[in-house]
Amino acid sequence: MAKADILARDPKAVAHLRRQLPRGRLGLIFGSGASRGLGFPNWAELVAGIADDNRVNGQSIVARFVEKGTGGNPITRSLASITQILFNEFRQQALARRGLHPPLTFLEEQSLKTEWLKIVHGKLYKAIDHSGAV
Repeated sequence: MAKADILARDPKAVAHLRRQLPRGRLGLIFGSGASRGLGFPNWAELVAGIADDNRVNGQSIVARFVEKGTGGNPITRSLASITQILFNEFRQQALARRGLHPPLTFLEEQSLKTEWLKIVHGKLYKAIDHSGAV
């Protein structure tokens, strides 16, 4: 798209962005596609990786909602809702493993959420080179 096309289509947005630059308030946000070259998974791959984790065991959940052979595009649920379902599955299994019963204390709940975030972090950074080479 040419500069003139953007100016013609969204002049207010362009003017707003130009005002933010000298104020130091302009930042770029990249979509998930920008990180693919760095080795990060796309969202469907991330969800599948989380489902495969032995602390989640959610392969059947993903299989139920994701059509095979179409690049993992959801057919009845969004990837966000599938991720929430996977979290709920993880939580139930973690409660059983730890012998906990609701209502949980604040620290017990935070511990579960921390373990979940570690699972997500592990799947996000699984293929990233951690050697420090740039």
